Amino acid sequence: MRVLYFAGLSHVIENNINLQNSSKLVYLSKFLDVDVFSHTGMLPDADGYDAFIGSSFGGFFALWGAARYGITGIGINPSLLLPERIEHHKQIFPEQLSIFSRESLNAMRMENPHGDLHVLINMDDEVLGAENVIREAGKNGMKTLAYNKGGHEAVNFSEEMLPNIKEILKI
Repeated sequence: MRVLYFAGLSHVIENNINLQNSSKLVYLSKFLDVDVFSHTGMLPDADGYDAFIGSSFGGFFALWGAARYGITGIGINPSLLLPERIEHHKQIFPEQLSIFSRESLNAMRMENPHGDLHVLINMDDEVLGAENVIREAGKNGMKTLAYNKGGHEAVNFSEEMLPNIKEILKI
């Protein structure tokens, strides 16, 4: 199964993600053919991909990209409210995030998303606020799996989230 992985903000800022610095990518690569999306501000084409998977910042792109193309999308602690948060991030990282705007991110959202869309969220996510993510996911018909502990970094990824990802992808 071939998937496109959308990394979180720190990897986007560093413009560097690989098997040495992303534990999620390491685990996903053990059972999937994984390509990594380099954030260009535009959604990629879905040709040849069975699913999009993303974490935090990348979860926004993975879910809305999957919705656009009608494929499976999985967001791990996804920043579903990224359009509302982008200006704050741009104040901290103006050069690295200059290609993103609230308007361009809102344009990626769809009124009636389609696809098999899943949000995996840790209830103790101190960065995004799990309740906000769950509310936004519900408004958009996304299925939600909530975990008690794991924080924004998803330290529970390999033990709790990964088995659910395998189940979602039917592998």
